[in-house]
Amino acid sequence: AMWTALENMHHLHFTLPLAFALSLMIKIDIKHMILPDSINLFLFALGLVAHTALYGNFMFSILGALFGFGLFFFIFYLTYKIKGEPSMGFGDVKFITALGAWVGFMGIPLILVWASFLAGIFIIFKTLVQKHYKNVPFAYGPFLAIAGWLSFHYTYQSWAVILDIRQQIIGLFS
Repeated sequence: AMWTALENMHHLHFTLPLAFALSLMIKIDIKHMILPDSINLFLFALGLVAHTALYGNFMFSILGALFGFGLFFFIFYLTYKIKGEPSMGFGDVKFITALGAWVGFMGIPLILVWASFLAGIFIIFKTLVQKHYKNVPFAYGPFLAIAGWLSFHYTYQSWAVILDIRQQIIGLFS
């Protein structure tokens, strides 16, 4: 019991700064539509330290950052080439890179699923409330922040549920 309490305190040292930084990102992105480099850099550096200290695997942290960056940069670049303008700001690319340092490469797909789901609900709600909401830019950072928080705390549990559901679906067709 004492070991668990000490382990939770160790986790708390990282969780509090993460919560504060994510809250700042949400507030700033909603108000100004930017995700500041200074906070992204802080999140990235602390994410590398936190992931390594808590899970003992620096490479997973680096791979998470690289995977997040690569995926979002690809989307950023592709939409720029197709539409002539990017579908997101480069701050979102940097933000998912920082979040990737926290969650490792296994957490990035979960961030994408949760952020897309939350943003989808937001857009549906806004469209129902404001009939002229189509094609209006919105801050995606808050959805990434919430999804990053969830992924940091529940990555392994989420994958266990996903794999269990997958196994049940496969069982239906066997």
